[in-house]
Amino acid sequence: MGSDQLARSVAILSLVGSCIFGSILLKQVNDIRSEFDAYKKAHTSAQGAETSRKLQDSIFDCKDGWCYARDHFFLFSKGVVVGKRNFGCEYGESVLSVDAGQSQTNGLNCPSGRGSVTFGTSNTATADFATIIGGGGNKANGPSSTIAGGYSNEVNEDGAGASVFGGYSNVVDEELSTVIGGGSNKASGYGSSVLGGFSNEAKGEGSVVVGGSINHADDKLSAVFGGQGNTAQEFYSSVFGGYGSKAKGGWSSAVGGQNTEANEDYSTSIGGQPPKSCVDDENFVKIKLTCKMVSKGSANFIEASCKKKQRYGTGPKIMLKNICPKTCGNC
Repeated sequence: MGSDQLARSVAILSLVGSCIFGSILLKQVNDIRSEFDAYKKAHTSAQGAETSRKLQDSIFDCKDGWCYARDHFFLFSKGVVVGKRNFGCEYGESVLSVDAGQSQTNGLNCPSGRGSVTFGTSNTATADFATIIGGGGNKANGPSSTIAGGYSNEVNEDGAGASVFGGYSNVVDEELSTVIGGGSNKASGYGSSVLGGFSNEAKGEGSVVVGGSINHADDKLSAVFGGQGNTAQEFYSSVFGGYGSKAKGGWSSAVGGQNTEANEDYSTSIGGQPPKSCVDDENFVKIKLTCKMVSKGSANFIEASCKKKQRYGTGPKIMLKNICPKTCGNC
């Protein structure tokens, strides 16, 4: 057989082999493709069935866009934010924030203290377990402090367990102190309270100011009730209404009037501006008595008390208006 004939024979055999092998290979490819399509279809069906089972076994009952889980508790150890996230806030552990924010912006509340809570808008709870429930622009910086509504109220760092209820621009500086309503009030004494009014301050431990404006309770357990510009300066002292009145003695009381002063311990001054002294007798220079006190049918008792206190002597009783005509002559 010549070389040309041999070459032709090899070429023919190669062509025949290629056709046979190509047919086998094509069949194998088609078989693999069919098997893959079948697997894909079966897997998709399985996923759908699994999804259906998950929905069927869900703890939620969903209807009309609302889902209910009546028999389950939910545990979120890190925290929950309802609404919008404040990207400028470093959220604390176990916090809760309800924050609608503003349109086209992020959230505005920031509960950065551990276990802190913020509702409302632009409120900040920096201390552990601090709570703000409503209002705007409030700051709870004292541990376990509470602000319930209002605007621009603040509990400072020393105000552990302190609280502000409503009002505006109120400040609490000390532990267990409280401001309720009003504006620009301040509770700076331990356990002190301010109830309403404007620009009042309870500075003494356990002191209280109720209403009025620009009133001050400066010492321990002192109190001012209403009026304007009144001051209870000593421990257990009190002022009731009036204008510019002062209780300067311990356990003293100034009642009503203008610039009324109770200057001695256990003293009471009622209405008007009290006499500075019984100027007619040097033994009475420290006595603070008003005509109202003398003319109440107890003049003899008051006179005897004054004499005893000032060691006036044991002589016959003399009416105060005779002892002090300039002061008590119109009684």
